[in-house]
Amino acid sequence: MGGSEKEPTYRGAYIRPILLIYSSLVLIGTSYAFISEGHPIMRINNCATLTLHAILFFGALFNTERSLGCAERFLRLFICLYIAIFFVLPVMMASMRASGSAPHTPKMLHESLGSYIRKSFEKEPSEAEKRFDEEAKDQLLQVFTDDDTKLKVDSMFLDKVSKETVIKVLDYGEFRILKEHALQNHTISGLFFDNMIHDIRRREAFRAGIWSGYGMEMACILTIILLAVQHHLVKRMWLHSIFNQPLKEQYLYY
Repeated sequence: MGGSEKEPTYRGAYIRPILLIYSSLVLIGTSYAFISEGHPIMRINNCATLTLHAILFFGALFNTERSLGCAERFLRLFICLYIAIFFVLPVMMASMRASGSAPHTPKMLHESLGSYIRKSFEKEPSEAEKRFDEEAKDQLLQVFTDDDTKLKVDSMFLDKVSKETVIKVLDYGEFRILKEHALQNHTISGLFFDNMIHDIRRREAFRAGIWSGYGMEMACILTIILLAVQHHLVKRMWLHSIFNQPLKEQYLYY
């Protein structure tokens, strides 16, 4: 009755402010992480995250077919990259830990969680455990009789993690050979002890690297899901800009 019809609104209009707010928050947080991070690999990851969300932010800000199409292609590329990273993370982390090039990884999620679990179940050692420790220590000191190695063994038994490492020497093949031949050369036995401890720690680091990779894969899966959601939202805006926006501009002339 004389009233003009309301202009139809885009049902996905809420997408644009969500993407703008989300990408701006990620840019701020990642910028701080990029500045404070010292490891080169993590800085490269932060730089890639900054690039992606800068493109996503400007794509949503300009809201044009070209900018949204660029953001959609970059999101698709990053999804493929994270899928590839998902398959190589355990091997990569294990190699880095074993080679000693990733000393920061003890702070990873799985090790923090493991430390928390260990503390939850920590208790005073029983008399049987104390006797086992004393017997293990006696066996080691019967073979490694030089003063330097004795001091190393004593100091390692004071720390729970180091104690677990030094006790594993008893099952080492080279230790059994030294014990059978009763080798009393202090210099050689000390070198054998250092080599065995180094080899055991390298194996433990490799195993920890494997679990670090699996722990990081959980974060990788969540990132892939998040990127897929962003890709879906950007694609909706992109399709809207292709099909609906030109029609709106065309009808402005009538």
